[in-house]
Amino acid sequence: MSQKHKKLCDLQAKRREDNFREKNRRWDSYKDISEYQKGCFDFNGCVSPWTKSARNLNANFMLVAQDWASDDYIKGLRVSDPISSLGYNPELRSNKTIQKYLFRFLGISFEETYATNAFVFVKPGDISAQILTSFFSYSVNTYLKQEIEIIAAPHVLCLGMKTYRALAKLHKAPQPSVDRSSLARFQDVAGITYYCLPHPGGHGTASVGGNRNVEGLWEQLGGITT
Repeated sequence: MSQKHKKLCDLQAKRREDNFREKNRRWDSYKDISEYQKGCFDFNGCVSPWTKSARNLNANFMLVAQDWASDDYIKGLRVSDPISSLGYNPELRSNKTIQKYLFRFLGISFEETYATNAFVFVKPGDISAQILTSFFSYSVNTYLKQEIEIIAAPHVLCLGMKTYRALAKLHKAPQPSVDRSSLARFQDVAGITYYCLPHPGGHGTASVGGNRNVEGLWEQLGGITT
């Protein structure tokens, strides 16, 4: 077992044992991924299930989405579903888009990256439900920060404004401007660069004015990093 894998297993154990419901009554309706279907989605060494199919511990690129799933969504899953073995739904349009952009603009596969989520717990409600800002910040500061330090990928791709803003606030970096035609980025004291990319779903694409603008941001990313 490598030191990185051991540290990730320790961080996963910390998440499982987190008594977050006792810290804030407003977090009572949130759950840990290990509470579902006898822990079948809580893969060994994965702080977030999305890591299952993209856990290159020496990756150059780390993908950070907002959150993995919601209570309603997980309750509708079956053990036989692909997500139970892969950690993601390969037929979901947003997942296909990420893989397409990674190959087209960076020349890499999804499996060559390290993928995780800023929010490592399970939110109540449906997949589009909002996460309490206080709990989202808690997850970023307690888990994502440490996960980024463990992997130490030189490039962290934030898939969504909320994730980027939380990390910028954590590192006391400038918040992104309203001009979304230019790729926002900052570098932390360890030399890791964070990039602000829209979520590959419909809302994220619309937030920057459509597919052409999304592709323009990814093209800028490719020009900087390759």
